[in-house]
Amino acid sequence: MTEMRCLRFLPILLILLFLQGAVGPLLASPETAPAASEGAQRLSRLETAALLRGRGVAHEDAGRLENAVRNYEESLLFFPDAEVSQRIDLLKKTLAERTAPLSPPAPLLPEARVSRLEKARALREEGKSAFVRGELHDAARFFEESLSLFEDPELSRFAGAVKNEMELASSLEGLEELFD
Repeated sequence: MTEMRCLRFLPILLILLFLQGAVGPLLASPETAPAASEGAQRLSRLETAALLRGRGVAHEDAGRLENAVRNYEESLLFFPDAEVSQRIDLLKKTLAERTAPLSPPAPLLPEARVSRLEKARALREEGKSAFVRGELHDAARFFEESLSLFEDPELSRFAGAVKNEMELASSLEGLEELFD
């Protein structure tokens, strides 16, 4: 991908090389000083544009799209290029998509809703079995998992009662030692 972007700037580099060859002889003759100065300025502008575009490519490859856009825009000040302008537009669109708020989640399909309900029921049954065996911590965990999948006010009240019973049992554990 980097190679493709570098190839885009190949015409600019070729122009730079051509101008270096063409400007060199001009600079040698004192009679053509204004033309040579103009050619040197043009060459300097092209070199600066190429340098900024190279930096833009490096930033883009590193994922720093804001910096890439900034370098590409600066390069356009020195040497306009429609392809670079299109690249800037594409990067700005990508940046806008990154910062766009996420859309709300899609509603559950009936199949997914049924699957969640079945899993919630299975967890509820496991919680009941654990409660009957006296495993209050496991029962509370199963009930909470079931409630996270599917709301049930009755189960919610029962899970709250189980938690209260666990708290009461843990607070009474210390009292047994006092009466022994």
